Amino acid sequence: MLIRRFDLNLVRILLALDQTRNVTMAARTLGMSQSGFSTALARLRRESGDALFVRAPTGMDPTTRARELIETGRALIGKFEGELYGARVFDPRVDQTEFRVAMSDISEMMLLPRLHAALAKAAPHCTIRTLSVTPESMAAGLESGQIDIAIGYIPDLKGAGIFQQQLFTHSFTCLLRVDHPVRAMRLTKSQFERLEHVVVMTPIRSQELVDRTIDDKKIRRNIVIRTPHFLSLPFLISQSDMCATVPAAVGEAHASTGMVRAVAPPFTPPKFSVRQHWHRRFANDSRNRWLRALIFKTLGPA
Repeated sequence: MLIRRFDLNLVRILLALDQTRNVTMAARTLGMSQSGFSTALARLRRESGDALFVRAPTGMDPTTRARELIETGRALIGKFEGELYGARVFDPRVDQTEFRVAMSDISEMMLLPRLHAALAKAAPHCTIRTLSVTPESMAAGLESGQIDIAIGYIPDLKGAGIFQQQLFTHSFTCLLRVDHPVRAMRLTKSQFERLEHVVVMTPIRSQELVDRTIDDKKIRRNIVIRTPHFLSLPFLISQSDMCATVPAAVGEAHASTGMVRAVAPPFTPPKFSVRQHWHRRFANDSRNRWLRALIFKTLGPA
């Protein structure tokens, strides 16, 4: 009677909102309209007799009751999917599926075109959906299977259930406009300190590495603009004498537009590892295993 009365699809509503902490993003994750998602959430609240999620500065935070239901829901769906798909062998030539990959906008810029090209060739009936989520939601998404793979420099993504594999190491460069008065291929410390700087303020943890290096070396920066966006940099830099210190692949991508050029910073830039991450529940899943192999072959060491 309980199974017939309760709509098990509501569990997906609960897990999606916990993953994203945002109604619009959760609805998009499930391919629903925002109004449809809100209606389903209202039903779930009535069924549980609890608000489940409350508005907070960081988004929609789960209540104590919601956390209990989320844990149960993840275990329920995970066990069912494991039983349903565990023994099935993924065939990329004929199977249709959507791979869900968590990555930042930088990773999309650097890696998604190559990954899409490889997938289109090897698995013509499969698609990719990229997700932008916090490390906390990422761990839960990997465990539940709502995220297949997370790619990037994600030092906060830890836990006994999280497996990882290094793809490559990366570093940093500086951007100047093409006809900037400084013509050298490497900035001196005095040049760097005299320039005005644009700093990208982003949750991406790699940016903290270069900021910390600059502080540790007691190099001063005259910061005149702080922005959360990397995409605006070519337009800001090309129309000024400002400088930005960014991940090298971002610098190379922007330099390819002809609006800016990349030069070396006046210090040895830190390196960081870009890795792919997955949950141990899917370590032997043939679909997940195939995707990991494709990612490593496409994005890993040359």
